[in-house]
Amino acid sequence: MQVLLIIVEDYDSLENDEKQQMITDVANTSKRTYDLMENLLEWSSIQTSNIPFYPQKIKLLTLLNNLEELYNQNLRSKGITLEINVGPEISVFADKKMTETILRNLISNAIKFTYPNGTVTVSSEPDNDFVVIKVIDTGVGIKTEKLPELFQVDKVQSTWGTAKETGTGLGLILCKELVERQYGKIWVESKEDEGTTFYFTLPTEK
Repeated sequence: MQVLLIIVEDYDSLENDEKQQMITDVANTSKRTYDLMENLLEWSSIQTSNIPFYPQKIKLLTLLNNLEELYNQNLRSKGITLEINVGPEISVFADKKMTETILRNLISNAIKFTYPNGTVTVSSEPDNDFVVIKVIDTGVGIKTEKLPELFQVDKVQSTWGTAKETGTGLGLILCKELVERQYGKIWVESKEDEGTTFYFTLPTEK
């Protein structure tokens, strides 16, 4: 509380760019705290089998279009283009909230690690009784030796994004749990400085 009072008292004496930086820092800290609490809540619900599971037929493109609005500000601030290459006929039989959480985490992660003026692409392709969904970025990539650790809960760590964004480190662990809960699988391919592609599958039928 004392720190907050000092900030408020000194606020009027700061330059405009310092005020803007302070506001940005507070906003980033608040968002990171919110994301951490949300991920922890979902993680604990999965571990205790308390998370509800209501699979239904979902149009993937509709789901992605609804989620796109969440990223408009981040996309604009970094000059990143989000391309959605999913046909209107593509459907999955999945839990809507779980699938939204998976896509939200993977797309947010892709934007975080993509260089300014880069591209994030979401695409899909059929694979027998499943749909393979890909989230592709043109970002920093991941070192080969780090790839096996991405989905291990005992290896969780947060890494700075290309614009110094922070994260909770739990997003990918949560994605793995939610994908497998829906009888799918998730994996990743990446080359350092060339970008990363996350793949996951969801069933097309009950």
